[in-house]
Amino acid sequence: MKINDPISTGINSPVDKTDASANKQAIATQTQVQANVTAKAVSTTATISTQVQTLQSLASSGPVFDNKKVETLRNEIDAGTFSVDTDKVADGLIKSTISLLKSNGKT
Repeated sequence: MKINDPISTGINSPVDKTDASANKQAIATQTQVQANVTAKAVSTTATISTQVQTLQSLASSGPVFDNKKVETLRNEIDAGTFSVDTDKVADGLIKSTISLLKSNGKT
């Protein structure tokens, strides 16, 4: 075989022309795929938007904590008058542990 053989290099070889209807079908298919992708993107955006709106309404419904209570506790701690009710803390830990164990199916 020769190095510059026109058959193996594709030089002067006939070019197949594609059918116009095949091109139209390919374009129609591509357009449909793009429409499907766009529709999915829009629905995902709408879902996210709804979730964000819900979070915004919850956040704007009021403060997450009581500013007065926090200020009172801060002042008591600074003054050295804050006392911890150890019985209440222990009861809370026990209830929390029981609840956690029940939710995991351990009891």
